[in-house]
Amino acid sequence: MNFRQLEAFRAVRDTGSTTMAADRIGVTQSTASRLILQLEEDIGYQLFDRQGAGLTLTPEGLDFSEIAERILAEIERINLMSRNIRQLSTRTVRIAAMPAIGTCMTPEPLRRFLDENPNVHLKVDLKPRSEVQSLVVNGKCDLGLVTLPLSDDGLHIEPLCQEETVCVLPPGHRLEERDTVSFEDLSSERLISIATHTILRYRLEEALSSAGVRLGSVCETDSTVLVANLVAANAGVAIIHKVVADMLKDRLVIRPLTTPIQLSYGIIQRRGSSPRVLTERLIACLKDSFSE
Repeated sequence: MNFRQLEAFRAVRDTGSTTMAADRIGVTQSTASRLILQLEEDIGYQLFDRQGAGLTLTPEGLDFSEIAERILAEIERINLMSRNIRQLSTRTVRIAAMPAIGTCMTPEPLRRFLDENPNVHLKVDLKPRSEVQSLVVNGKCDLGLVTLPLSDDGLHIEPLCQEETVCVLPPGHRLEERDTVSFEDLSSERLISIATHTILRYRLEEALSSAGVRLGSVCETDSTVLVANLVAANAGVAIIHKVVADMLKDRLVIRPLTTPIQLSYGIIQRRGSSPRVLTERLIACLKDSFSE
């Protein structure tokens, strides 16, 4: 038993004629007749009474009709779901971004992209840099947003922008009156810091070492946003992305560093992959936003 046989059965049942049924399902009359005979042979009983001018259902055919209708309805439902999945797949853009970038830097360009492409399904995953890289290389995301530099194994890397880090202090801190803060000023302060596997942490430790500064203690977390919130709660001081600090500027004292740490950000895509129109539109929105 197959779908074409069931389709032919329903058409003959509805029309009472193999000729009209053949027209309905787009086959010849002989093909429609053969499909019905094959179906009757497969199930082992006669579905239609062939006496008289038209074809009518036998009692067994009436019972079978209910089963066939349920099967055909389920097949049609599956076909519809498959079409929806296919259409949604072509309209889905998947991004992986490091948490600070995704949380603080992408809302405006993503808003622009969604306004310009209202029927697009956008998925954004916030992951550590190594996981962003893996998702893009394995084709699970269309593009990634990361700090640079980055090993280009299997990747096409495109610089996006640069951002300076700033020192953030809790209100009332002794350094609040300074126009700028040096690394030496942070000696013996409790540092709230991003985790050791990040570019920011590496650059910060390098700068502090060059300045001969030893910190009093360190509180470490994977989230730059949490770092900023801990500073706002008077848990310590921090060096973070300016864009993150700006999000909490009403709760923080933000001061430039005498010797700023520059962070570079980039867009990564799987090398050799064919660029999709929607992905190119998203990249254009990102570039336009960060060039302003």
